[in-house]
Amino acid sequence: MKDWNRHFYALDLRRKNHTYSEIGDALGVSGSRAAQIVSRAEREESRPKDDLHNLSTRIANVFRAEGFSTYDTAKLALINGDIHPSKTANYGKISHLTALRFFELYDFDIKKNKSNKLAKKKKRLEKLKADQKSLEGAIKNLEKEILAINL
Repeated sequence: MKDWNRHFYALDLRRKNHTYSEIGDALGVSGSRAAQIVSRAEREESRPKDDLHNLSTRIANVFRAEGFSTYDTAKLALINGDIHPSKTANYGKISHLTALRFFELYDFDIKKNKSNKLAKKKKRLEKLKADQKSLEGAIKNLEKEILAINL
């Protein structure tokens, strides 16, 4: 977890015309590390502060690119499956799990996944039972034909 107070303190010092070396001394790091900290604070400060700003930049950008820029629309998109690793570019399984946790939908996805698996298994069982009945009928017909030939 970032210590943003430290980052923004470094940014404040830089805006007061302190050198990176001076900032580094104040933070107890090297001048080059101070430059990285200031740069990170500048990037964070420039990020859009919408409902998704606490998500990683990449994941938030995926939601925005798909037209879901508010917390509620993004959450609904996850629930409806509009954002999913199988159909959304730059959005894989890890990103999906991260987003589900962010929107507190992790349990929902597990239940949905179990529900989908259960429905698929029930459908497969029905097909197998139908195939079994068909095979039983075919077996009876063959047995009759064999009896008829033997007589």
